[in-house]
Amino acid sequence: MFEALYIAAQILSDIGSLRILSIFGMSIDGGTFIYPITFTLRDLIHKKLGKETAKKTIYLAALINLLMVVFF
Repeated sequence: MFEALYIAAQILSDIGSLRILSIFGMSIDGGTFIYPITFTLRDLIHKKLGKETAKKTIYLAALINLLMVVFF
């Protein structure tokens, strides 16, 4: 379950980065609010499921990110 949440957070932060938001008069990347969640999820995966699962999840997310570059 944590793996799916991690990959979803990665994808959503990448998509959110395509939009610039204006908050309190400052411009900020839209993915900025979602991306920090990935660090917590990655740590949870590592602690609960082990190093190998964490590595596989990170590699899968990287592959999906590369596919998104081609798609977008």
